[in-house]
Amino acid sequence: MNAEEEMAAWRNWKDLCALALISNTERIQLQQVISDRFRSMVRKVNLHGRGALTAPPNPDCAHLFESYCAMHQRRDGKKYKQWLLSRGRQDLDTVQSGVMLLIRNVVREWVRDSHPQTAEVSLQHFLGQGATPVTLEELLPDTKSETRTAEQSEWIEETIRNEVESLEAVERAVLLIRARGSVFSAAGIREEFGFGKTALHKYHRLLLERWAAEARDLFPELAPAEGAGLVLDLMDGMGKKLFRQSFAENNDFSAFGEMEVCDDAE
Repeated sequence: MNAEEEMAAWRNWKDLCALALISNTERIQLQQVISDRFRSMVRKVNLHGRGALTAPPNPDCAHLFESYCAMHQRRDGKKYKQWLLSRGRQDLDTVQSGVMLLIRNVVREWVRDSHPQTAEVSLQHFLGQGATPVTLEELLPDTKSETRTAEQSEWIEETIRNEVESLEAVERAVLLIRARGSVFSAAGIREEFGFGKTALHKYHRLLLERWAAEARDLFPELAPAEGAGLVLDLMDGMGKKLFRQSFAENNDFSAFGEMEVCDDAE
């Protein structure tokens, strides 16, 4: 299914109000898109938590996503289906990034409802070995991440567009490893990317500091937690862009193995 066909499938889903009412081909495609992102977030939970959660089958992931969209609405009163198809440029990239934003909350609720012990142990646990630790709660944020202003969304998109080609090799490695859902100290990282954990942690911190300073200058009204979420969304979007470029250059992408990208930049 190409981009135009997938966009048509999303519009049909919005118009008909249920995956069960669209064609079988469209339903399978959208279930796959949703479940891929669901599994990507579950991988993050497993990497940083103390359990080994397994994502539900594709239809169940899609059902959880669809149920969330039906039962919740944004703080501005807009229904999520309407928001998903009317935000930003209204193209496939924008729709898929919106799906990822929603999936964060879907997985967050699924963990809390179905695996309360994992949620209790891991959601507030500080992660990482660098100077800027975050909690799993920050990796699975609440709806504040979905209420970006137009200016904030434009900053993310323009920064990705203008800076991705000028990134240093080690910076590209940092962002690709984040997109992969891996950690800098994981076995085989040096062999795959050419950099050790010390350099990767250093440049991860430098990227955070650089974009955080820019965000503070542009959006001084943001609370620290909101600013951090904005920067993390930017970094995830950069990782997605780099992954697509690498995949286009090498279709089998054997150098990096399987990679699930967190598509959450608006």
